[in-house]
Amino acid sequence: MKSVPPGEILEEVGTQEILNRCKFYHRIFYHIRDKWPNLFLDPYILRNAVESYYVDLLRIKPFHEIGLADQHKRGAFTLKWIAKLRPIYWHPPEDSDIIPTKAILMANEVYAIYLALSHMELETENIPEPIWKNLLYTLHYHSPNVDELATIFYLIEEVVCHKKEAAACKFAADNLSKILKARPKK
Repeated sequence: MKSVPPGEILEEVGTQEILNRCKFYHRIFYHIRDKWPNLFLDPYILRNAVESYYVDLLRIKPFHEIGLADQHKRGAFTLKWIAKLRPIYWHPPEDSDIIPTKAILMANEVYAIYLALSHMELETENIPEPIWKNLLYTLHYHSPNVDELATIFYLIEEVVCHKKEAAACKFAADNLSKILKARPKK
């Protein structure tokens, strides 16, 4: 299988598609920014994350012989690049002694989850709290791979969309950490 250079992949995607995705991600940022007015989104880092998403996604499709990546895989790649490149930054007000809260320090993880869930058309309010907390913790302190993230999103979608009982919700939250612990050490 021949490797395709990133420039060719981005040319295939097209500048307009990349810009449209960046605009959509900007709108989602301003939705969560209301809670933290001193957060800002770096448009250059965001564009780099979007381009990296497309390069990764379009490279795996021929490898796995798939035409379209499902919503879980798209969400996983989105989350990977937003969490990795961290386009949100905090800028305290002038002459301020404010120390950022843990919530502010985890703004990129929150943003990445919002973006990932948008691929599945899921609202964050519908995500059970134990799953939300576990996912935030995992993103902040670990580096899950894309396949693990896609599996996690599949479980989340099953819990939310099929309105499973509380036991299924607890099962998904408990197994999130087991999925991550089961992967081989490097």
